[in-house]
Amino acid sequence: MTAGQWLTATERGKLVAMTIATDLGLAPGPATPLPGVPLARSMQSRSNIPMVGWPTIATPDGDVDTTVRPFDDDRLVGAVRVGRDGAGRSLRSEIGDALEPVGAAG
Repeated sequence: MTAGQWLTATERGKLVAMTIATDLGLAPGPATPLPGVPLARSMQSRSNIPMVGWPTIATPDGDVDTTVRPFDDDRLVGAVRVGRDGAGRSLRSEIGDALEPVGAAG
């Protein structure tokens, strides 16, 4: 795990630390304001996946149901899923079904 996976938490932690140091007279105060938009990232299968903003406020009930599907020509090669976990398994099967079989010789 890297600090990049917790960017928003790290930024908030720095601000809290600077506020405490300022209150104790140990620092002049926070140099920059806290960013207003949350940012985090995750590394999955050697891919960096940044997440920015508030996806749950896009719908009235807060239920996000979004899939991003990258294709290589007409073949589905991946997916990023936001929302219900169950759909991830069906996407995995869909991607697996499109794979070309590889023999023992590779």
